[in-house]
Amino acid sequence: MSLPKPVLYALVALAVVWTAVIWLWPDATIGLTFDDAFYYFEIGQRMAAGEGSTFDGFRQTNGYHPLWLLPCTLAHLVLPAGDATVRLLLGLQLVMALCGVGLALSGLRWSRGVTGGAVVAAVVLFAWLLVPMVLRTAVNGLESAVVVAVHGAILGLCLRHGSALHRWPVGRRIWLGALLGLAILSRTDGALLTPLILLWTLPAAISERQLLALVPVGIPPTAVLAGFLVTNQALFHTPLQVSGELKRVPPGLLGIAVIVGCMLLALALSEVARRGLLDRMTHVGHVVRQSGFHAVFALATLGYYTGLQTFARQWYFAPAVLWLTVLLVAGALDLAAKARDDAPDKTPLAALLPVTAILVVPLLGGAVYTAMQLAAPETLAVRKADLQAAAWLDEHLPPGARVASWDAGLIGYHTDHPVMNLDGVVNDVAWLRAMRDGTAGDILVDEGVQFVVNHGHYTGDECTTITDGLERLRAPAPKRTLAAWPFEQTGRLNGEAWGRHKMAACVVSLQPREP
Repeated sequence: MSLPKPVLYALVALAVVWTAVIWLWPDATIGLTFDDAFYYFEIGQRMAAGEGSTFDGFRQTNGYHPLWLLPCTLAHLVLPAGDATVRLLLGLQLVMALCGVGLALSGLRWSRGVTGGAVVAAVVLFAWLLVPMVLRTAVNGLESAVVVAVHGAILGLCLRHGSALHRWPVGRRIWLGALLGLAILSRTDGALLTPLILLWTLPAAISERQLLALVPVGIPPTAVLAGFLVTNQALFHTPLQVSGELKRVPPGLLGIAVIVGCMLLALALSEVARRGLLDRMTHVGHVVRQSGFHAVFALATLGYYTGLQTFARQWYFAPAVLWLTVLLVAGALDLAAKARDDAPDKTPLAALLPVTAILVVPLLGGAVYTAMQLAAPETLAVRKADLQAAAWLDEHLPPGARVASWDAGLIGYHTDHPVMNLDGVVNDVAWLRAMRDGTAGDILVDEGVQFVVNHGHYTGDECTTITDGLERLRAPAPKRTLAAWPFEQTGRLNGEAWGRHKMAACVVSLQPREP
């Protein structure tokens, strides 16, 4: 089913507004992105130059998701590295994200709406995606826009044709399987979607003795996952990305509690859908019944990333935001229908204006507040300090001098020097193992790294974050600070208490290791 015109107009208006932000806001390339986005851009640039899958130019890595690396590489085949290329890629992400939202919303029962309901839904959708923190879960330079596009197509199919997959024509089942395979390549956690969507439809398939009809859905993602694991093992000596292995931690008490809580919520949602408890809400009930598997996926990834990973990042939850977007629009349609039923004598405008205002005003307030936070000088200070450090490296270090950094993305992309990634996100499996067995410092020396650049806590003329980090790696200690760009930041840094922190981006030279 196609989208109603008001919703299409809302998506086009959002495209115009955010395209203007991407191309006209001077700080868009650092304000909308995360540092990890520049790992993709730098690897894409090196792939385009024929250097292979590497961030620093001398160590191979698989610390990325392949479906987003492809456009990053293609963009650098035709354009040089720089702000224009980053803006182009952000613009591409905007199109992907809005197309994903449109595909998902196309599965709603628009023909069962109420006069003016589509207008209410369109206004709510526009206000929701106008909030920078919402859109930035997808448009951020990382893989999440591809995730939203693929997941949006899957959601649209299931909402439009029902979650009883065994009743679908075989061609449609194969198409869904292909999309589930793309979900794995867009982000590896997409592998969880296949068992969840099959489990969601399994009871009906068993009761109708159509279990084998689910096979065409499962074959493509199974083949993709097997090929992905084998290829990684053959090329990078590890079946999964080093970035995922690096961040995985044993579950603590809090992590276990989060995982169990998410599982209970998922079971509760499944029961709500099975019993049809929301069926009186026509559109919300339809969304929960036909695509509740995606909410279970969102809860499962929430439990995983908060309970079994070192840090939960905003872009991990783009699929959850996508499903909430669909649910929000469905809820707006149901509220509009109720408003019309409660005031049959009023004009559509008079009946729908109050409910529209109740939904939209808080969203517009959130859009203004988060936009101010996003563009605040203090928010951008760390990124601008990193850019100054990258420029300093090119001006003062000898050509080809090897540098190392933990937060290496922005700096690595904007300097001509090879920058080795110290936290291992886009390093190789040998570095990951060396970090675990305490020999990473030896690799640093063997690779000829003489300089370290990073932002962190700054006391006097010492960047203590660099000093402490090198000590943990058992690497040579800093010899002296060559340059520093101080700034202050308010917030919670890597689990520290909320407060105002004195920080700086620093370049240090390393002590030569005694023979």
